[in-house]
Amino acid sequence: MEYDNRKYQGNPKVVDRWKLFMMLEKSFADAEKYVLKGTESNKKNLELLVDRVYSNQYKQVIFQAAKEFESLAKEMAGLPPDKIVPIEDVAKKIVLLHPYIGETVVDNNYVSRTPLSGWARRDGGSYSLAWWSSYYKLKNGAEIDFKYATLGLCLDAIGAVYILNLFNIKNAFGNLAMAKDATHFRVGIKD
Repeated sequence: MEYDNRKYQGNPKVVDRWKLFMMLEKSFADAEKYVLKGTESNKKNLELLVDRVYSNQYKQVIFQAAKEFESLAKEMAGLPPDKIVPIEDVAKKIVLLHPYIGETVVDNNYVSRTPLSGWARRDGGSYSLAWWSSYYKLKNGAEIDFKYATLGLCLDAIGAVYILNLFNIKNAFGNLAMAKDATHFRVGIKD
């Protein structure tokens, strides 16, 4: 995962953010080894139970992803990293810069999800994210709300970091060449 320093010179923060995403993706892949992927028979089809499979490994990845999401979102919105700001206020600034970010669909080996759907363009929207609310319940509820550490929440948290990184990379370099290293997450933004 070495990047040509000449090509990405002048934007080391963007490269570093992408490297952090790649580490998150690896942590997710490692967590898969310990957690049985939840499928059950549904007639002749297998149905993925993304919201009923949970683990401590997913919880750790969710916390890492949420921390990176908040940090990168503040950076993209031009806010100081140490300033405490509700994520909805950060979202308003990002949506002004990237109006279609909330409509971005992330595909992975399991399902297609829209982790920033709360940021979709609409009049008077709340800009809340379902996965962010679940993350806060998990964060503040400790063992009581362990059930929130689901595969689905993990996919949404990492997917949200992935989307922010894609917009960040596209903005910095004009293309998504660097983002082709992702192995578990894919999205349909034109390169």
